[in-house]
Parts: sequence; structure tokens; C-alpha cells
Amino acid sequence: MGTDICFAKKIPQKFKSFKFKNLFKHTPFSPSHKQSQDVAVETADLPEKAVVAHFMMGLTSTYQQADFEWDINNAIGYGLDGFALNFGNDSWMMEKLQLVYKAADAVNKNFKLYLNLDMAAMGSVPASVVTNYVKTFAQSKHQATIDGKVLVGTFSGETVTFGEANANNGWQTEVKDALASAKIDIFFLPCWSLDASDIYENNTVADAFFKWNSWPYYSGTPLSDSEDQTFLQHAKSTKKKYMGGVSPCMFTHFASKNFVFFSEGLWYSRWMQMIQLQPDYLQVITWNDYGESHYIGPTNNNAAFPVDGTNAHDWVDAFTHVPLAATLPYFIQMYKQGTTGLPSNFQGPSTLFYTYRIHSKNAKANGDSIGQPDNSQNSKDEIDVIAFSSSSFTLKVSVNGTVLGSANMKAGVTANSFSFVQNNATVSGLPLFQIFKGASEVSQGTGPLSILADDSVPQYNFNLSCGAVYW
Repeated sequence: MGTDICFAKKIPQKFKSFKFKNLFKHTPFSPSHKQSQDVAVETADLPEKAVVAHFMMGLTSTYQQADFEWDINNAIGYGLDGFALNFGNDSWMMEKLQLVYKAADAVNKNFKLYLNLDMAAMGSVPASVVTNYVKTFAQSKHQATIDGKVLVGTFSGETVTFGEANANNGWQTEVKDALASAKIDIFFLPCWSLDASDIYENNTVADAFFKWNSWPYYSGTPLSDSEDQTFLQHAKSTKKKYMGGVSPCMFTHFASKNFVFFSEGLWYSRWMQMIQLQPDYLQVITWNDYGESHYIGPTNNNAAFPVDGTNAHDWVDAFTHVPLAATLPYFIQMYKQGTTGLPSNFQGPSTLFYTYRIHSKNAKANGDSIGQPDNSQNSKDEIDVIAFSSSSFTLKVSVNGTVLGSANMKAGVTANSFSFVQNNATVSGLPLFQIFKGASEVSQGTGPLSILADDSVPQYNFNLSCGAVYW
């Protein structure tokens, strides 16, 4: 099981019981941990404004039930409402799906699961394969429903016709109607790469849509929410639903796909967009996709890490994203309360979360056989911070004694950035974060990993190093 170090600086003893009023107290779980309290599940319906995480079943061929329980317990601790179980038609998949549903039963909390058919991986399977998966789990205790209908999602599938004239007819006749004849009504929530301006009108089979792209696509311009606005507008006009997506980053370094999307400041800006837009539901991309670096859950080392010329362990093992998960309770409550300020149930402590890369975009890893990731020139060489604080403070950020900058941070939920390239040179060393109230330093923390000099990079790694400081 994973052994993530959550934060660069240990939480002071007086803050170890910190919590949101009436929300949760998160504690790391071990595989053998069992919940001491049975909580009855009152309804299978996802709650209003549910926030789920995309869960990669394709990495679970080596999982036991305890691994699924560990992931579910951690997700509950961070305030998530469920997992979208993304899966292909592997020979071992049915067994693992049965295990994850059993794990949810064993945990026995109000945490939902739903099948997310990865049609990019399934290819041209007959509709009977799809309906068989749905039939198998439709009556499961922790199967998510919406409006009493079994929730089913997809990744891709907009070109799959199942022998009908088009995808809409294929999914309607061969999947939705076929299941209805077996007395299983589904709420169909696909993720299809189609024009947002007419996707609802042209695809009446869908009860909702989810938009995957949550990063600037081969661009150095921050991600706009204009497409999300179009999705939501047409969802409302057709009396349907929209699920938005949030993700911290995108970096993959395999022989067959080697690229990075501009991710600096993305976690904060994307959450703020979704909080203000207020889609019906949100999906965090992802809980455990180590190959694309956007995992936010504690690393589960029992997972089957992908290998393709390189091993995802190369850019994941030293890079805990637990501090990203630790922002979820704040952001989820802000979304559900419809506020861009601190949640009304916030009780502290004040917290600074930070992310940074360990080398400049201009560094050359001459020993890296895969080569420099595509689109790396659109990255920004900066340290990003997000603060949740009930009062204002001054933040000073330095690396190896070189001050990158200071900022007066207002009370509430704020963000800032500090370049680690000064005078056209990378400032190498461990980042230091100092918190001041007036002239007095009240807390500090040191990043878990050093920023490397441009000539000291053994392998390209655009993954995010993360940490937090409490006071």
C-alpha cells in the first residue's frame, strides 16, 4: 500500500484534530483498516452537486479487496461522493469490478460507484457485452443512481453504433432500450467528443454529458470555461444535466505518448471556474491515473503501474499528490455552498498548499531515451500556492537562500505564483515557504524535493511536487 508523506512540514500538535464543522476528520488508512461504525445507506441516488473521482480500473489487475477498501476509505475522508469506475473489457475485469463493489459494501458508507465504459479501450465489442456489465451491478447496494435510474457513464463512444445508423440510435436501441426491456432503467452520462453547441439536441439518448478536457490543449493560454458554459446552457434548455471536470495537471512520458499540458495554476483556476459556473455534478480527473500524473489520491503501490518504454513509477514514486487531495474538502464545500470564499463551516487551521516542478522547461535531460515532452515550451517555471486562511498574512518564498518573492495574501481563498527562474537562470535547491503575521514568522515549511539545476536533470519529469504549511 502507499506510504505517502502528506506534507513537507508536520502538522503542529494543536492542529491535529482540525476539521470542518459537521464535515469530516480524515485519517490515513491501512489495507487492514476496518470502519468501526456502520452507516446505513439511505438512498442510492447521488446527492445534489455530487463530486466523484475518475477511477482507473485498468490499473487494478493486481488489486485485492483490501486495496479497493483503502482507496474508498481515503476518498470518503477527502469528501468525495463516489468513483466513476473507468474500465475496458479485459479478461480479469469482471472479477475486479465485483471486488470493488464488495469493498464498498464492506466499508458501508454513503459512497457510490458507477460503471464508466471506456469505449476507446473496448473497441468494437457487441452491445451485449455492455449490457451484461450493467445488469451484473445494477442492483448492487452502492451502485449510484440519478432519479432512481442506474447511472452509467462512458469515456468516448461517440462513434460506436452497435450496427445502427448512428451512435445515438445504437446506444438508444441496443443499450438503453435493451436494458429497459430487462427492467433496468439507466441514467446515461457519456463523455463524447462532440460540439457542445448541439450535443444534447443531436444525442437524445443521453440524460447528461461529461466533458473530459480539463487542461489547456497544446496551448500556453489558461483554460477557459466557455465550452463548459455552452454545455450547461444546452443542458438546461433540454432539461438535462451537465457534469464538469477538474484536474490538477497532465504529464505523460511513454514511448507512445510523451507530452505535457500547461498545468501551472490550473487546480485553483479550474475549481474557481466550476464553483462559479455551478454545473450539476463534478468529476475529479483522476483518483489514480499514474500514467498521466493527474492522480490526487494517495499512491497505492499495489497498482499495476503502466509501462511503455518507461515505467510510470519513474515520475510518480517521489511525488505525493496527497496535498492536492487535502484541498478537496475546501473546494467541494465551496462548490456545494456556491461560494468562492471560505466554506461557512471552516474552522481552520489556516493552510498554504503549494505545487512546483523539479526542473525548468528549458532543462535538457540528455540521458532520457524518450526525449523532451511535446508542448513543454508552454509550461511556466513557477511555484504555485493556494491559501485557505481566516486572516491575512505575508508569504515569503525562497529557494536555497534566494528570495523568489513575497506576497500579501488576503483572508479567504487566494492564490499566487513565484517564478523559480531568475535572470534567465534556474534557482536550484529546496523551496522554503515562510508565513508572517506582521514582523513575526508564525510557520514555515520546506518542499519535499529540490528544484534541479538545468544541467543536473537525469530524466524529464513535469509531474507536480506538492506540500502544505499549517498555522
